Amino acid sequence: MTDQNRTLREILEHAEEQIDTYRHPDIDEASDWLDRLLQAGKLGGIGSDRISYLHVGREAVSIRTSYTVRSCAQSDDYEFPVSIIDAPDPIAAMTKWSNERQLAKLRSEVEQTKRSYEAALKRLSDKEAELALPSDAVSGGGA
Repeated sequence: MTDQNRTLREILEHAEEQIDTYRHPDIDEASDWLDRLLQAGKLGGIGSDRISYLHVGREAVSIRTSYTVRSCAQSDDYEFPVSIIDAPDPIAAMTKWSNERQLAKLRSEVEQTKRSYEAALKRLSDKEAELALPSDAVSGGGA
């Protein structure tokens, strides 16, 4: 539960309505929560960016932030499982999800590296076998 006995889901759903309805929505509490969640998940952060889109779906929470750099509009998109906002400790849930995601990525990198290593070993073995041929076979015979 959060301030005023509202759940994080309720805070975010209220912010979603505010963003869809008002040009300058009052979503400070939701913005603070999302910033902390994104930082805990090592996804970035909201900081002084404007939340231009927020959707609490069945599977995921989707966020788009926007900002301007030298008169050029920029945006960032974020998405994480909706189960995080329903967890008893959303920050801990986000941290766990992020760590699991990073672990899966590292495992995938290790598997790719293993495949590359095995392919390189095969190429090395083939080249060594090619060099081990008798000199007559390499030079085409006769002296």
